[in-house]
Amino acid sequence: MARLRSQIDTKAQTYIANRAGLSTLLRHHDAQVAMALAGGGESTTPATGHAAKFSLASGSSC
Repeated sequence: MARLRSQIDTKAQTYIANRAGLSTLLRHHDAQVAMALAGGGESTTPATGHAAKFSLASGSSC
């Protein structure tokens, strides 16, 4: 199989800036996913410490 060669200059300032920006966005994304998996954060967790229960709108079924 032929090997593809990259022509991306990983030392270019544009690449470095874009990589840093994307890394920041990925860290924020990972934090948001972790919060969702933990139940949604403080605003959706009542004082009891248990995840809030949401009711479905009438006429909806699961």
